[in-house]
Amino acid sequence: MLTYDADMEWDMGSPWYRPTRINHVVSGGEYGWRSGSGKWPAFYEDSLPAGVDIGPGSPTGTVFGTGAKFPEKYQRAFYGNDWTYGTMYAIHCTPQGAGLKMEKEEFVSGKPLPLTDVVINPVDGAMYFAIGGRRSQSALYRVTYAGKESTAPAKPYAVTSEMKQRRELEKLHEDGTGPEAIDKAWPFLSSKDHNLRFAARVAIERQPIALWKDRALAEKDTQASIEALIALARASQPENLQLVGGPLKAEPGASSAPVRDGTPADGAVQQLILTALGRIDFTKLDGDHQLQLIRAYDLAFTRLGKPGAEVLARVTAKFDMVYPTPDSALNRELCQLLTFAGSKTVVAKTLGMIATAKDDIEEIGSADLLARNTGYARAADDVHKSRPNKQQIAFMFALRNATTGWTPELRTAYFGWFPHARTWKGGNSFKGFLENTRKEALEHFAPPAELAKLDEISSENEEVAANYVAPKARAGTTASMT
Repeated sequence: MLTYDADMEWDMGSPWYRPTRINHVVSGGEYGWRSGSGKWPAFYEDSLPAGVDIGPGSPTGTVFGTGAKFPEKYQRAFYGNDWTYGTMYAIHCTPQGAGLKMEKEEFVSGKPLPLTDVVINPVDGAMYFAIGGRRSQSALYRVTYAGKESTAPAKPYAVTSEMKQRRELEKLHEDGTGPEAIDKAWPFLSSKDHNLRFAARVAIERQPIALWKDRALAEKDTQASIEALIALARASQPENLQLVGGPLKAEPGASSAPVRDGTPADGAVQQLILTALGRIDFTKLDGDHQLQLIRAYDLAFTRLGKPGAEVLARVTAKFDMVYPTPDSALNRELCQLLTFAGSKTVVAKTLGMIATAKDDIEEIGSADLLARNTGYARAADDVHKSRPNKQQIAFMFALRNATTGWTPELRTAYFGWFPHARTWKGGNSFKGFLENTRKEALEHFAPPAELAKLDEISSENEEVAANYVAPKARAGTTASMT
């Protein structure tokens, strides 16, 4: 099953903007419309990335080419309609491991061509699609094939052994599945195929925690350990903790500080997860596994609450020594984690990277595509012209919650960035994102004696923006951004 998915187009220019995309829909997956910074990056281990990014647009009707009197390639394609830019895409899928490799092709386009829905007529084997909406002329079109290629019914692709295995694992997601699912799924937590790890983890999460908690905490394989601890953090919600069969005990010496918005059982599980994660040497992991490990820490906190200062100090000590790294995505994640944990160096290190943060803006859509609806394309054009630095925005957004490590000079550098950022343009929410970030920062760490000054220098001021100079990096705080 595939879907043509979308988020809020007003988010253009922000670090969390995602283009419309085709997703392979699997059991336990995370899909649906999102607005704002709550969207998950493609690299989160407990999610799956898009099959293929499409670009700006408004998804409407979709259909498979099954039954069409088209050449084999187009019978197998998945068709997705974009209303805004008048484009129908043919998505060509081929089996790859336990998932699908997808490639997009513009199949039909026009100006205007506000596509609304599409079907394959089983009687004549033709494709029919409708257009209309928002005061545009409605119409019905018929698409047929004229050529020499065979239009005989295409045979399905051969299913890979990994796809068969994924389907077997997904059967373990069904209601009524017994604890045998744990032994069946566990070996696949260490699979190199993300789709298999995903299906295995979901199967285990659906079983009572008491049956697999100790196994997750004792797992020695690095990949399986990260996956199992992610599962434990995700599954350890108050309603699930009742399945454990009694209060959990943290290891000796663990902090007994209360957990924000959590129960004692939450805190006990969290301590066990953090102890297990602490045995994994971050410096010996490759980039992908480093991101996975950070995600595991994130889930231990977001699902089970904020621990006491002693626990956060250990987390800070572990990751302060490796931050910053040469990788942009990893630096974003580490910045957020260290800010949450109360690092005293994350502010200076991060502001020291602002001057060298790579301009990582990507083309939102081709000139040919955007020309099909110049009114809707205005925001994309603005992003292309002003080139907002998404890495800088991500850093400043994370630091708005930092409460330690500030000096008057660093606060001035932080708030002095906002007039410069206002020279960038994006979607309809872009200015609001920047302003909300500024206001929250003023509330979180601006001292009363400096509040008026910081409010003034961070307010819109063309002269300040023109003269903005990023803070100089301190020794030991620079990193090449890739």
